[in-house]
Amino acid sequence: MEISTKYDIGDKCWCMVNNMPVEILIEKIEVFVTLQSSRRSVKYVGIRCGCGYNIEVYDKDVFDTKDELINSLIKNF
Repeated sequence: MEISTKYDIGDKCWCMVNNMPVEILIEKIEVFVTLQSSRRSVKYVGIRCGCGYNIEVYDKDVFDTKDELINSLIKNF
């Protein structure tokens, strides 16, 4: 089995925290695979740029740019 992720350690990306878009620096990637459903989920753990506290976010909630993040919110509204 080969598992690939959207981002690598050291990449910067955007996510929502407390209803605000924030940029994070990825410092850890956790991959979960279950035998029964063969589903996989990826969780990124990052440091909020400029603040230094950890943020955990799943791959479906992470975006390359702030504009992509905002557009996803508008599309899903």
